[in-house]
Amino acid sequence: MKMLLSVCCALLIAGSATAQDGQEAKDAQEIIAQIKKNSEETKKSLKHPTGQTSSKGSHDFWSSGGLLVDLSPNFTYEFDSFNLSPKHITVISLVPGKAAVAAYYNEGSFKPTNSAKVDHYLCRVSVVFVKEDGSWKARHSHFSPVQGGAGTTQTSADD
Repeated sequence: MKMLLSVCCALLIAGSATAQDGQEAKDAQEIIAQIKKNSEETKKSLKHPTGQTSSKGSHDFWSSGGLLVDLSPNFTYEFDSFNLSPKHITVISLVPGKAAVAAYYNEGSFKPTNSAKVDHYLCRVSVVFVKEDGSWKARHSHFSPVQGGAGTTQTSADD
């Protein structure tokens, strides 16, 4: 009887871990797909897709090296040109199905509207995502240039 109880407990724990691992894998797939989709949509429309920021806003460190920037939920970016590609995306689920962190590189060139063109943008990106109403939303982002790459020239957000 003790053996049966031990086996049942072990199976329950293993099943719970497997379910959690499954949710973490699902989170990673959803977030990676969203990052890639956002990049492709931005290349086509020259606007960062709206609805990607948490309803509570986002607190960002931009690659310009400026201070912490508070973004409203409806903040958007517009570009004259945009050719950035996310690379080597890794997602770590913090609270499966609710919160996760994505870390990746963004490389390419772009020109924000009313700002200088960045010819070789090479940046490390970390984004904290939260799930709101069934979609992953950015709650915090940190962008830091890799040596040999440039950050942005913009240091503030007027939204």
